[in-house]
Amino acid sequence: WGFAMVRGKGNVVLMTGGYDHTIRFWEVHSGMCCKTIQYPDSHINLLRVSPDKKWLAVAGNSHTRLFKMDLNVSSQPQLFEGHVGNVVALTFDHNPETQSMWTCGEDQTIKMWDLRAQPFVKDFKCRHAVNTVALHPKQPLLLSGDSGGSVRLWDLRMGRCMRELLPQGDSAIRWISFAPNGRLVAAVNTAGNCFVWSTGGDTEAARSSPDPAAAAA
Repeated sequence: WGFAMVRGKGNVVLMTGGYDHTIRFWEVHSGMCCKTIQYPDSHINLLRVSPDKKWLAVAGNSHTRLFKMDLNVSSQPQLFEGHVGNVVALTFDHNPETQSMWTCGEDQTIKMWDLRAQPFVKDFKCRHAVNTVALHPKQPLLLSGDSGGSVRLWDLRMGRCMRELLPQGDSAIRWISFAPNGRLVAAVNTAGNCFVWSTGGDTEAARSSPDPAAAAA
Protein backbone atom coordinates (compact mmCIF):
# COMPACT_ATOMS: atom_id res chain seq x y z
CA TRP A 1 0.00 0.00 0.00
CA GLY A 2 1.07 3.63 -0.39
CA PHE A 3 0.16 7.16 0.56
CA ALA A 4 1.07 10.71 -0.44
CA MET A 5 0.14 14.18 0.78
CA VAL A 6 -0.09 17.54 -0.94
CA ARG A 7 -0.78 20.97 0.51
CA GLY A 8 -2.99 23.25 -1.59
CA LYS A 9 -4.55 26.64 -1.10
CA GLY A 10 -6.08 26.45 2.36
CA ASN A 11 -6.32 22.67 2.31
CA VAL A 12 -4.24 19.52 2.71
CA VAL A 13 -5.14 16.41 0.71
CA LEU A 14 -4.02 12.89 1.64
CA MET A 15 -4.01 10.17 -1.02
CA THR A 16 -4.08 6.46 -0.12
CA GLY A 17 -4.06 3.23 -2.08
CA GLY A 18 -3.45 -0.46 -1.50
CA TYR A 19 -4.71 -3.94 -2.28
CA ASP A 20 -8.35 -2.88 -2.68
CA HIS A 21 -7.56 -1.39 -6.13
CA THR A 22 -8.82 2.04 -5.09
CA ILE A 23 -7.11 5.44 -4.81
CA ARG A 24 -8.78 7.70 -2.27
CA PHE A 25 -8.36 11.45 -1.83
CA TRP A 26 -8.99 12.70 1.73
CA GLU A 27 -9.50 16.21 2.99
CA VAL A 28 -7.29 16.20 6.08
CA HIS A 29 -9.08 19.01 7.92
CA SER A 30 -12.47 17.28 7.70
CA GLY A 31 -11.46 13.63 7.40
CA MET A 32 -13.82 13.27 4.45
CA CYS A 33 -13.05 11.28 1.31
CA CYS A 34 -13.55 13.77 -1.53
CA LYS A 35 -12.78 11.53 -4.52
CA THR A 36 -12.07 7.90 -5.41
CA ILE A 37 -10.39 6.40 -8.48
CA GLN A 38 -10.73 2.73 -9.28
CA TYR A 39 -7.46 1.02 -10.18
CA PRO A 40 -8.35 -2.42 -11.57
CA ASP A 41 -5.00 -3.13 -13.27
CA SER A 42 -3.04 -4.00 -10.14
CA HIS A 43 -2.65 -3.59 -6.41
CA ILE A 44 -0.98 -0.29 -5.46
CA ASN A 45 2.58 -0.32 -4.10
CA LEU A 46 3.34 3.38 -3.94
CA LEU A 47 1.92 6.88 -4.47
CA ARG A 48 4.09 9.92 -5.21
CA VAL A 49 3.23 13.54 -6.05
CA SER A 50 5.49 15.41 -8.49
CA PRO A 51 7.41 18.45 -7.14
CA ASP A 52 5.19 20.83 -9.13
CA LYS A 53 2.09 19.09 -7.68
CA LYS A 54 0.66 18.50 -11.16
CA TRP A 55 0.97 14.71 -11.23
CA LEU A 56 0.23 11.72 -9.03
CA ALA A 57 2.33 8.65 -9.83
CA VAL A 58 0.87 5.26 -8.93
CA ALA A 59 3.25 2.27 -8.89
CA GLY A 60 1.80 -1.20 -9.29
CA ASN A 61 2.78 -4.58 -10.66
CA SER A 62 5.03 -4.13 -13.74
CA HIS A 63 3.87 -0.58 -14.48
CA THR A 64 3.39 2.99 -13.26
CA ARG A 65 0.49 5.28 -14.11
CA LEU A 66 0.52 9.07 -14.01
CA PHE A 67 -2.70 10.91 -13.07
CA LYS A 68 -3.36 14.64 -13.23
CA MET A 69 -3.69 16.10 -9.75
CA ASP A 70 -6.55 18.42 -10.73
CA LEU A 71 -9.51 16.65 -9.14
CA ASN A 72 -11.96 18.60 -11.28
CA VAL A 73 -10.51 17.33 -14.57
CA SER A 74 -11.31 13.85 -15.86
CA SER A 75 -8.58 12.47 -18.13
CA GLN A 76 -6.91 9.19 -19.01
CA PRO A 77 -3.71 8.52 -17.04
CA GLN A 78 -0.39 7.98 -18.79
CA LEU A 79 0.90 4.42 -18.69
CA PHE A 80 4.60 3.55 -18.25
CA GLU A 81 5.39 -0.12 -18.83
CA GLY A 82 8.74 -1.90 -18.93
CA HIS A 83 9.40 -3.46 -15.52
CA VAL A 84 8.89 -7.15 -14.78
CA GLY A 85 7.29 -7.65 -11.38
CA ASN A 86 6.45 -5.00 -8.81
CA VAL A 87 7.53 -1.37 -9.12
CA VAL A 88 8.36 -0.54 -5.50
CA ALA A 89 9.85 2.97 -5.54
CA LEU A 90 10.05 6.05 -7.73
CA THR A 91 11.21 9.64 -7.70
CA PHE A 92 10.71 12.71 -9.89
CA ASP A 93 13.44 14.98 -11.22
CA HIS A 94 13.73 18.14 -9.11
CA ASN A 95 13.91 20.26 -12.26
CA PRO A 96 10.38 20.55 -13.75
CA GLU A 97 11.83 21.42 -17.15
CA THR A 98 13.45 17.98 -17.38
CA GLN A 99 10.10 16.20 -16.91
CA SER A 100 11.61 12.84 -15.98
CA MET A 101 10.77 10.08 -13.51
CA TRP A 102 12.88 7.26 -12.12
CA THR A 103 11.44 3.88 -11.06
CA CYS A 104 12.88 0.66 -9.64
CA GLY A 105 11.62 -2.75 -8.66
CA GLU A 106 11.86 -6.48 -8.27
CA ASP A 107 13.39 -7.00 -11.72
CA GLN A 108 16.73 -5.59 -10.48
CA THR A 109 16.56 -2.53 -12.73
CA ILE A 110 16.31 1.25 -12.42
CA LYS A 111 14.57 3.02 -15.28
CA MET A 112 14.40 6.68 -16.32
CA TRP A 113 11.24 7.83 -18.09
CA ASP A 114 10.57 10.94 -20.14
CA LEU A 115 7.11 12.04 -18.98
CA ARG A 116 6.39 13.30 -22.50
CA ALA A 117 6.98 9.83 -24.03
CA GLN A 118 6.27 6.46 -22.41
CA PRO A 119 9.33 4.40 -23.53
CA PHE A 120 12.06 4.47 -20.90
CA VAL A 121 15.18 6.47 -21.77
CA LYS A 122 17.77 4.82 -19.54
CA ASP A 123 18.01 1.41 -17.91
CA PHE A 124 20.48 0.57 -15.12
CA LYS A 125 20.90 -3.06 -14.11
CA CYS A 126 21.68 -4.25 -10.56
CA ARG A 127 22.36 -7.67 -9.04
CA HIS A 128 19.40 -7.62 -6.64
CA ALA A 129 15.86 -6.25 -6.42
CA VAL A 130 16.05 -2.46 -6.01
CA ASN A 131 13.98 -1.14 -3.09
CA THR A 132 14.63 2.60 -3.10
CA VAL A 133 16.03 5.43 -5.25
CA ALA A 134 16.81 9.11 -4.69
CA LEU A 135 18.09 11.94 -6.92
CA HIS A 136 20.74 14.48 -5.91
CA PRO A 137 19.07 17.92 -5.55
CA LYS A 138 21.62 19.71 -7.75
CA GLN A 139 23.86 17.24 -9.58
CA PRO A 140 23.17 14.42 -12.08
CA LEU A 141 23.59 11.70 -9.46
CA LEU A 142 21.24 8.93 -8.36
CA LEU A 143 21.31 6.77 -5.23
CA SER A 144 19.90 3.26 -5.06
CA GLY A 145 19.49 0.70 -2.30
CA ASP A 146 18.80 -2.98 -2.93
CA SER A 147 17.77 -6.20 -1.23
CA GLY A 148 21.38 -7.43 -1.29
CA GLY A 149 22.39 -4.65 1.11
CA SER A 150 24.20 -2.45 -1.42
CA VAL A 151 24.06 1.34 -1.68
CA ARG A 152 25.09 2.55 -5.13
CA LEU A 153 25.87 6.03 -6.43
CA TRP A 154 25.17 6.41 -10.15
CA ASP A 155 26.56 9.01 -12.55
CA LEU A 156 23.58 9.81 -14.78
CA ARG A 157 25.63 11.49 -17.49
CA MET A 158 28.06 8.59 -17.83
CA GLY A 159 25.38 5.97 -17.16
CA ARG A 160 27.51 3.98 -14.73
CA CYS A 161 27.91 3.17 -11.04
CA MET A 162 30.54 5.43 -9.47
CA ARG A 163 30.64 3.83 -6.04
CA GLU A 164 29.15 0.88 -4.15
CA LEU A 165 28.90 0.53 -0.37
CA LEU A 166 27.84 -2.49 1.68
CA PRO A 167 27.13 -1.00 5.11
CA GLN A 168 25.97 -4.14 6.92
CA GLY A 169 26.45 -7.32 4.97
CA ASP A 170 23.35 -8.56 3.18
CA SER A 171 20.82 -6.60 5.30
CA ALA A 172 18.52 -5.12 2.66
CA ILE A 173 18.40 -1.35 2.20
CA ARG A 174 14.80 -0.17 2.64
CA TRP A 175 15.13 3.63 2.30
CA ILE A 176 17.73 6.07 1.03
CA SER A 177 17.93 9.85 0.64
CA PHE A 178 20.17 12.83 -0.01
CA ALA A 179 20.17 15.73 2.44
CA PRO A 180 18.46 18.86 0.97
CA ASN A 181 21.88 20.42 0.29
CA GLY A 182 23.19 17.17 -1.23
CA ARG A 183 26.17 16.94 1.12
CA LEU A 184 25.03 13.88 3.08
CA VAL A 185 23.46 10.52 2.26
CA ALA A 186 21.30 8.51 4.67
CA ALA A 187 20.30 4.86 4.31
CA VAL A 188 18.14 2.61 6.51
CA ASN A 189 18.28 -1.20 6.39
CA THR A 190 16.10 -4.08 7.54
CA ALA A 191 18.26 -4.56 10.65
CA GLY A 192 16.92 -1.22 11.92
CA ASN A 193 20.16 0.72 11.44
CA CYS A 194 20.58 4.13 9.82
CA PHE A 195 23.87 4.99 8.11
CA VAL A 196 25.03 8.46 7.07
CA TRP A 197 27.87 9.32 4.70
CA SER A 198 29.37 12.47 3.26
CA THR A 199 29.10 12.81 -0.52
CA GLY A 200 32.58 14.34 -0.50
CA GLY A 201 34.08 10.87 -0.39
CA ASP A 202 34.46 10.52 3.39
CA THR A 203 33.87 7.19 5.08
CA GLU A 204 30.83 6.47 7.19
CA ALA A 205 29.96 9.57 9.21
CA ALA A 206 27.46 8.14 11.67
CA ARG A 207 25.41 5.12 12.53
CA SER A 208 22.33 4.86 14.70
CA SER A 209 20.74 1.70 16.01
CA PRO A 210 17.49 0.93 17.88
CA ASP A 211 19.45 -1.54 19.99
CA PRO A 212 21.15 0.30 22.90
CA ALA A 213 23.74 -2.45 23.26
CA ALA A 214 24.62 -2.22 19.58
CA ALA A 215 24.78 1.55 19.74
CA ALA A 216 27.10 1.40 22.75
CA ALA A 217 29.35 -1.00 20.89
